[in-house]
Amino acid sequence: PFTLALVMAALFAWWTATNIVESTLEQRLEGQLKHAASVLAEGNVPLTPELLRRLGRLLRADIVLIRPDGSQSFTTLAAHEAPLGQAVGAVIKRYANLPSAVGTPFIFQQIPYLMVISPITGARDQRYSAVAMVVSLEEVRQASLSAAWRLGGATFISILILAIFGHYLARGITGPVRELALMASRIAGGDRSVRA
Repeated sequence: PFTLALVMAALFAWWTATNIVESTLEQRLEGQLKHAASVLAEGNVPLTPELLRRLGRLLRADIVLIRPDGSQSFTTLAAHEAPLGQAVGAVIKRYANLPSAVGTPFIFQQIPYLMVISPITGARDQRYSAVAMVVSLEEVRQASLSAAWRLGGATFISILILAIFGHYLARGITGPVRELALMASRIAGGDRSVRA
């Protein structure tokens, strides 16, 4: 029962730690994207295609400029990613008119994505109403899966060490008690020469 309780507690701790790692990585990524999108949306940076492509490579994200009518003006998505661009457009139509930056997850072709949309607040450029940044969460999921395997391995080794230590500790306690019980049964049988 002790080992079973230990295994159950360790599995629960492992599951909790894995979920914490994954959510922390996703929150950090969302925070980075919100910050980058808000910097672009402030209007102090020229929204040139070259700058947006370089920023997209730096952040490993795709950047989309949104017109006031909700359509996409510029995107760093490649031409072969047109279906993803359509999915992004559908998400943009739902969230483009919000007053502040918003992060929203969505799934496209069984791959999780995160999109951050930030309204452009600077009045200098009227061509765009919002900036959207899209990133695949596949890398985050792979990192959390790798962390889960490492945590699982460490948990398994810890349980094994504790089980071995517990076994030897229990034998150290039960061995002398067993000898004492044998002596008591010999004395009860009439053997008075037994010495403790």
